[in-house]
Amino acid sequence: VGPNRDLRHCQLHRVARGHDLPVWTALLDCGKRNHRRSMCEQHLRPGTDFSRMCIRSCWMCRECHPQRWRDHYLQPMSPGRLRLVIPMDPWFETLFDESYIAFYEELQDREVAAKDAEFVERALALPAGARLLDLGCGFGRHAVSLALRGHHVTGLDLSRPLLRIARDLAKECSVEVEWAERDMRELHGLQSFDACVSLYTVLGYFDDDSNEKVLRDVFHVLRPGGQFLLDVSNPLALRARWPVRTFSESATGVRLETADYDGITGRVRSRRTLIRPGGVRLDLPDSDVRLYPPHE
Repeated sequence: VGPNRDLRHCQLHRVARGHDLPVWTALLDCGKRNHRRSMCEQHLRPGTDFSRMCIRSCWMCRECHPQRWRDHYLQPMSPGRLRLVIPMDPWFETLFDESYIAFYEELQDREVAAKDAEFVERALALPAGARLLDLGCGFGRHAVSLALRGHHVTGLDLSRPLLRIARDLAKECSVEVEWAERDMRELHGLQSFDACVSLYTVLGYFDDDSNEKVLRDVFHVLRPGGQFLLDVSNPLALRARWPVRTFSESATGVRLETADYDGITGRVRSRRTLIRPGGVRLDLPDSDVRLYPPHE
C-alpha cells in the first residue's frame, strides 16, 4: 500500500516479532493533529483470512470523509504484498447531481419537457387527473410538466440533489408533486398508478436480472389495465456512430463526452468531462448502461 490521492498518510510496515514469520502493520492516519489518536494499527500474519477484514481509521471517519464511511479491507496480491480494497459507490449513486445538470444544460429546456409531457399524454390517452409514476424522474422536469397538465404525479429517483432541485421547480411552478427518494428496484409499498413513464433511457443501469425485476415491479404497481411508457435508446440504430468523442460548448463550459458500445455485453460506457469557465476541470463518474436492441 503506498501513497495515493486518498491515502496520503498510509504506510505498510514490516516489523519483527521475535519469530521468523513476517508480520505486517497497517498504519492509516488522516494527518490532522487532533485526529492522530484515531490512527488504526492492525497486525496481519501470513495465513490470516483477509476477506472483508475491516480497517477502521481516521481517514475514513465521519468528520473527515463522511462519504467514505464504508468497510474496506486488505487483499493479498502475492507473497509479501497486500492491496487495500475500497468499495466504491455504484456510478448511478454518484453521477446524478448538480454537475450532471451543468454538463447537460439542454435538459433544463422547459419547452422540450412540455412537449415530452404532451406526447406522453397523447400516447397513453391519459384521462383527466390520471395518477402517474415518473420512474427515474431526475430533477423533475417531466413530473412537473405532467402535473401542470392536471395529473397526480409521483416522481421517484435515487438522487437527493436532483430531488432537491425538483422540489424547487415544483414550488416555482405552483404544482403539487409527490417525491420519493428510493431505488427503482424497490417499488414495494407504493400506491397503484394508472400509468408509469420512464424517459431518457433510465432502464439499464443494473444487470439483466435487476433490470427485469424493475419491469416486474412496475407491473405490480400499475392498476389493472395500466400502461407503461418506456423510452430507451436502440443500440442498433446508434452502432454506426460508436465510438463517440464529442466536444461542445455551452454557458456552463466546454464539454467532452466519450462513449463506446460493447456488442458482447450490450453495454455502453460513457465518460464526461466539463471544463468550467476559468479552466476548472470537472470529471464526472463514468456510466455503464445496458442497452436492449428490439429483439430483446
